[in-house]
Amino acid sequence: NELCNLPPIDSDRSECEAYIPSWTFQPNSGRCENYVYGGCFKTKNLFETEEECQAAC
Repeated sequence: NELCNLPPIDSDRSECEAYIPSWTFQPNSGRCENYVYGGCFKTKNLFETEEECQAAC
């Protein structure tokens, strides 16, 4: 699934300072992993739960 190869956010910038525990698929490890989302520039490879991540990827 192509979305699983996307970075969790679509930017190198980190000016967004929310603290949102999330999940993202990491192609290097082949697993869904914890990710702290700052609130901006979300891609489709960012999920609220590990189960959603595993179902998509």
